[in-house]
Amino acid sequence: MDNSSKTLLVLLSGMVVVLAVVLLILGNIYPDGFGVLGINPDSSYNYEVALTSSGMLYNVTMFFPLPSYSGSSPAGFGIIDGNGYGIPESMVTDIFGEGDSVFLKVVIPETDGFDFGINVDATGVVDTQNPVVGSHVIYPVMDLEKGETIDLYDTYIYASYDSSPGTTVTIGISETGRNTWKVFSEKTNYFEEHVSLSLTESPDKWQTAEVSLNKMNGDYSILF
Repeated sequence: MDNSSKTLLVLLSGMVVVLAVVLLILGNIYPDGFGVLGINPDSSYNYEVALTSSGMLYNVTMFFPLPSYSGSSPAGFGIIDGNGYGIPESMVTDIFGEGDSVFLKVVIPETDGFDFGINVDATGVVDTQNPVVGSHVIYPVMDLEKGETIDLYDTYIYASYDSSPGTTVTIGISETGRNTWKVFSEKTNYFEEHVSLSLTESPDKWQTAEVSLNKMNGDYSILF
């Protein structure tokens, strides 16, 4: 091998090493590395509401807190536009409130339980590291206690219904925000939050319910 070939080989080897170092650095810059590397993750939210009851409920009116961000709630408006799943035919839905205190109003003549929800595509990368600040989360957010991987806060649920004495009603609300992408292998990260409220009689007023938000789950290295 002559000197020029050796020089070329050294240069090429050096370029490969530099490229590998650059990719390693960019692959660990989350989330800005997505844009630099030209990677567009599939980002979405899932919102679900479930009600179980030990007996039949009549004349039901409820207001469920919705995920929102900067006054926008695609999940809520998607449901009233007919894009949700599992919604009973007899259920009437509407949006109540404004800004970051937006609720899904539900009216149904009678029920012994339901389970409905919606999947919504996000317009950008879902912030799964600090979702209360940068993502659609269940609002309103009150008395926030931030932790390393779990945030706790309070929100509101309104419930009014007629039922037999002793009827137990449980309301569960959940949301997941997720990013999924594939370069060398499939990767994903997500946050998930849950709200639960148990009732033994119709409160006919707003109730405080605790939200548990689990964040920073999954992959935060973009490439490797």
